[in-house]
Amino acid sequence: MATSETMGKAFGNLLGGRFRVVKTIADDTYGQTYLVEDTIAAAMPRWIAKSFCLINKTNLQLDWARSLFHNEVPKLQQLSERSTDFPKITTYFEQEEDFYIVEEAINGTRLSEEIATGKLYSESELIHFLKQLLTSLHTAHANNMVHGDINPRNLIRRKNLRGGEQSNSSSDRHFVLTNFAVLKGIYATAAQNGVILGTPSYMPFEQALGHFTPSCDIYALGLTAIQLMTGLHPSRLLRRADLNLLDWQMGSAVRPELASILNRMVKHHPENRYQTAQEVLFDLDNLPVSENVNDFQMPTLAIGQNARRWAIALVCLAGISWGALNFHQYFPKLALPVLTDKPTATVAPTPQPIVLTYKLQLNLTGHTGWVRAVAFFPNGFSFASGSYDRTLRLWNVRDNQSFGTLSNHLGSISGINAIAVHPNGSTFATACIDKSVKLWNFRSGKPIRNLEGHEGQVYSVAYSPDGKTLLSASADKTIKLWNWRKGDLLQTFVGHQDKVVSVAFDPDGKRIASASFDKTIKIWDISTSKEILTITGHTAPVNAIAFSPDGKLIASSSQDQTVKIWDASTGKIIRTLTGHTGGVLAVAFNRDGSAIASGGTDKAIRLWDIKTGEIVQILSEHEAPVLSLSFSPKDSTLVSGSADRSVKVWQLKGK
Repeated sequence: MATSETMGKAFGNLLGGRFRVVKTIADDTYGQTYLVEDTIAAAMPRWIAKSFCLINKTNLQLDWARSLFHNEVPKLQQLSERSTDFPKITTYFEQEEDFYIVEEAINGTRLSEEIATGKLYSESELIHFLKQLLTSLHTAHANNMVHGDINPRNLIRRKNLRGGEQSNSSSDRHFVLTNFAVLKGIYATAAQNGVILGTPSYMPFEQALGHFTPSCDIYALGLTAIQLMTGLHPSRLLRRADLNLLDWQMGSAVRPELASILNRMVKHHPENRYQTAQEVLFDLDNLPVSENVNDFQMPTLAIGQNARRWAIALVCLAGISWGALNFHQYFPKLALPVLTDKPTATVAPTPQPIVLTYKLQLNLTGHTGWVRAVAFFPNGFSFASGSYDRTLRLWNVRDNQSFGTLSNHLGSISGINAIAVHPNGSTFATACIDKSVKLWNFRSGKPIRNLEGHEGQVYSVAYSPDGKTLLSASADKTIKLWNWRKGDLLQTFVGHQDKVVSVAFDPDGKRIASASFDKTIKIWDISTSKEILTITGHTAPVNAIAFSPDGKLIASSSQDQTVKIWDASTGKIIRTLTGHTGGVLAVAFNRDGSAIASGGTDKAIRLWDIKTGEIVQILSEHEAPVLSLSFSPKDSTLVSGSADRSVKVWQLKGK
């Protein structure tokens, strides 16, 4: 608690020679918070001034505090300039051996005040809340800032935008992250004074020991979300020893898939927790679609059977969906023979099923985050993997090892969503969370350039068959065509109503296909940028698409748990492949087009016979959702990337 002497200095004086104190808003262990008015600029006359005071103002303590202050506050100021998710910092300074930050006075309501009314969040409200806060945390973490004190008191819902402009919708009135814990370290080091930076009820055990990581913020946000759903303060939650879970679900009607995400956010051991905000966002985006999430009902099957299913759902990775969704299945109609007096043509024999027997050849480790992308190079034995750990790895199947790791991804801190390889193998491109496409030289492993222009993260990239152009698909609902050598934007394709997550060239390079969370697939003319065809039939977001090697078929995978095969010319359904018990996240044709592989949240890879639609084999070695698949262009080798952080290489037995 600050002394009366310290408080008395501020009243009636100017702070920083500019800001006059109007009143004291708060007084705590670390210092005081004042409402101040700007005596120079009239545009925003009222600001908040926060002071941070030292207990012992020795030269050593002052030097340490100055170093912390001048290292960390500029980072916060940069954050505040980039995003309205953080209070705008106008200036900072030292005065009489105390340290001050002057930031905007946010017109809004603290989340703690909303909680005090007793209102509980619905699932849809909670998902919206989590997505907004996780996006804010991703921005902070990408700039090497951990909040360290997420709790309802430090989250303020804006009532108006910066500059006094009124918000037009409830979604605009988003939460602002205030009071980063790192600045409280100016007060004293925890080791010297036993001060814990953060709020004990909302922090994981490792933070109390002085370890600040992004997963600490994820833990605190998870506890806050549980409080919004249940009304239970974290101090009232008990941790169950049997499942290492907080016992919060009793009496709660939350879906098991969402409960699984929340449970992983608040795991006791940090290595079992989500490591990045982007991983949580991915699982939230891939929650099974329901007609109304607030009307979710418990299934009415046999009690014993469902009790087992619910127990499994609680310990599965986030996003695993076992419940059946309403989806339509389509099968080709068989034409009846026409009777004539003329000799009939020889009836084609029934297609014989292909025989594939894959075995796990290699289990490649090294990534510390989800492996979102894998792609072979034209030589057939080298491939690349991209991860949310912000690295790109190059592998050699023949030598069973990685021969290159590209860290920090061109100096920026960004995860990788997809990889595309140039037809001659000389370069490759990565689709990035930071809204850019990055181009690389294969031989040197060095960056070539960035392609920037999307307003949302880039989910997919694809080179044209002649290698002259590159496609990118983004959360901003657009597809862009680039001259990648010059870095010029050639065309923008607009038409989808939601994020575009997959894009592909047909083999002749004249058309492209795109898949979107709006549940559609669109075919476009590359020369005119015009939409040729919209394909509908999936009942949930479409996650991935692929052209067959001859360009006659399109395979699509969806959150509705199906893979569909379409006629690429007409858009008519040929076959629906069922068998997955969760959203299907990846799909790929083998090199001769006789089979496809699909993988998803049920952790399995399924191999399908294109002609019969039958499952040929199920590969179940992954321990988490399968996120990416790629067949070798030279042989039958299959590579898979997973949320279990591994890359697996599969080969036919006897090869």
